[in-house]
Amino acid sequence: MPIARIIGAAVAVALLGVSLTSGLSCRVRNRELIEWQVARPMSADVDLSKPGELETPFRQTCGVSHGEVLLLDLVPPVALAENLSELFEGLDAEVTILDAHGKVEWNEPIKGGQLQDWGGKTRVVLTRFHPFPTGDYTARVSVHRGATELAGRRQTIYAQYQLCGLEGFPMLIAGAVSLVTFVPGFIALVVVTRGFAKHGWSVAPQAGETRSNSSDGTTA
Repeated sequence: MPIARIIGAAVAVALLGVSLTSGLSCRVRNRELIEWQVARPMSADVDLSKPGELETPFRQTCGVSHGEVLLLDLVPPVALAENLSELFEGLDAEVTILDAHGKVEWNEPIKGGQLQDWGGKTRVVLTRFHPFPTGDYTARVSVHRGATELAGRRQTIYAQYQLCGLEGFPMLIAGAVSLVTFVPGFIALVVVTRGFAKHGWSVAPQAGETRSNSSDGTTA
């Protein structure tokens, strides 16, 4: 039996199997990262100018981000020179995240906001928070006292993930493992395939054995 070729074939299959698995994992991680960059776990129209309560689904798909932010889009949009203290004057509200059993996962009061210039677009950041485990939740926005200066503007409250780059580290590791295992696996596969194609399941004769057999035949 060609033990060396059998072992070589097993090693080649194992290395290529690891390479394939890691490559698929890298692709999945990359797709997740792209989705997290544009995801909005929650998004709903709200009116912070008067008392009221709103409940909307909160679908958490990323639990490893650097952080999360709760943002408010206004139409007409807020200007960088606009005084947010006056705009949010009198606001007394809170946001609560409830799990599927009604347990409070996160709660934060909202008194105002901060301006943030993001890609040339001015955004109003209401609050920041640490991500919680993935799953389906309910977001409850309770306005106890409204900010009258917001009346007449369309208001959309939504959440986004804050990604710092480390979230893509598992993708890089999986890609590196896929590449490192593919090269020797492919070389081993080529070598053993050529060996099996040339000799099949027979052991290749050694040079010394060939000369000895040839000499015996000549003498005979």
